[in-house]
Amino acid sequence: MDRSRLISLLHSRSAHWVAAGLVTSALLIAGSVVALDRHVLGHDVWAGDDTRDGGALRLGPDRPAATRPERVGAATERRRLQEQTGGTVADEPRGPAREEDPALGDEPAGGDAERVGTAPAAEPPAVARILPGDQDDDGLSDRLEHRLGTNPRSADSDGDDLPDAWEEQHGLDPTSAADAAADVDGDGLFNRTEYRVRSNPRAMDTNSDGTPDGADDSDGDSLSNVVEQGLSGAEPDDADTNGDGAPDGAEDGDADGRPNAVEQAEGTDPATPDPVQESPVEQPPVEQPPVEEPPAPEPAAPAPDPAEEAPAPPAEAPPAAAAPAPAE
Repeated sequence: MDRSRLISLLHSRSAHWVAAGLVTSALLIAGSVVALDRHVLGHDVWAGDDTRDGGALRLGPDRPAATRPERVGAATERRRLQEQTGGTVADEPRGPAREEDPALGDEPAGGDAERVGTAPAAEPPAVARILPGDQDDDGLSDRLEHRLGTNPRSADSDGDDLPDAWEEQHGLDPTSAADAAADVDGDGLFNRTEYRVRSNPRAMDTNSDGTPDGADDSDGDSLSNVVEQGLSGAEPDDADTNGDGAPDGAEDGDADGRPNAVEQAEGTDPATPDPVQESPVEQPPVEQPPVEEPPAPEPAAPAPDPAEEAPAPPAEAPPAAAAPAPAE
C-alpha cells in the first residue's frame, strides 16, 4: 500500500468518525430538548412567595399534564362494551366493516391495539413565561426579593407608597408598612415625605445647608416641608397642589381668612383656624355727680405771746385833793 492510498484511507475513516460524532451530537441535543420541554418548560417559572423553601426557589406545574389516550386490546374493548350494554358481546369475524361505536372516534374497531376513549381535550393556550430577572422592574432581582421576603411581582410589596428598592437601599423594611410614618433621623419628616422630597431618611440635613430637611422648602411655595406634611390639600413636592395657579403658601388651608404662609411666619398653625380676635368696643363716658369738697379748715389763731398775756400792773391813782374848807 503506497503512501497516497494510506493517506486517502485515513481521510476517509476520519470523515466517517466526524459524521458519526455529528450524528451523536444531534441525538444528544434532541434528547436534551425533549427532556427540557417535559421537565422544565411544562412548569411555571418562579412561583410566588409561598413557594420559597429556605430561600431557594422551586418550580411548580402551570397546568396538569395532558392525559394520554388509553390503548387497549380487543378483549378489553369487549369487556368495556359488555359493561355498558349489560349483556354479552358475540365474537365477530375480523375483516368486514362493522358499525362503529361513536365513543371510539373515527378509527375502526378491531386489531390488537386500538385507540379507545374520548378524544383528548384541546391544549390550553400557552402560558407567557417570564424568565427569572426582575419581573416588577423595581431594581431588585427576583432572587433578592425572595431572600428579602418581598413580592417579585410588585414594586411596593407592603403598599406603603415606598418602593421596595428605596426601602432596601435606606435600611427600611420593605415588608412592613409601619415604617412609612416613622421619622428615623428626627428631622420632622416621615419616611414617606422624605421619599417625596428626595431626601435621605437617614440624614437630618441631606443637602448640608445647616437647616433640617423638615425646615427646607423643597417646592419653593413659601411653606416648609414639615408644614405641608400636616396640611391637607398641600404636598411638599408640588408648589401648586390643587393646580389653581396660586402657590400653596397663598392658599388658606384652614379657611380662617389668613394665608398659609402668613400663619407660618407668625407661628400659628395654618391647618387650624385661629380664634377670632374681637376689637374692644369703647363705652360712652358715664357722668359722675360732682363730689363736694369739704370746706377748708379755718387757720388757727396765732398763739399769744406770754409777755403780752401777763396783766400790766395797775397804775397808781393820784392822791385825792383835799376837799375845800367850807365857807364860813
